[in-house]
Amino acid sequence: MSESLHQWLDQNGIPQSTVGALAGVYDCDVSRYVRGLKIPAKNAASIARVIAELRELIELSPARPDMRDVANVQRAIMAMKEHLFVILREQQAEADSSDAQLSPA
Repeated sequence: MSESLHQWLDQNGIPQSTVGALAGVYDCDVSRYVRGLKIPAKNAASIARVIAELRELIELSPARPDMRDVANVQRAIMAMKEHLFVILREQQAEADSSDAQLSPA
């Protein structure tokens, strides 16, 4: 797993320092995490969250930011989350509307 994560970061041009900055952990913790070494659970959870967000960003975004620019990556993640939230709200509203139409008066 760790080698594939390392490869994935490299293939997508994501520096470990970006992951560390987004996760709020030291770069050495990211390096250890990527290599499959033990780090504090809180730090591992933060890194895993950031990796999941980056995977989602890359999967869903037609254009991705420069992954070395932490501020732009952070803005892109926030924009993606806001967009997904809007989509979920619209889907829920449609489902509620459908349910209301199916319910007897």
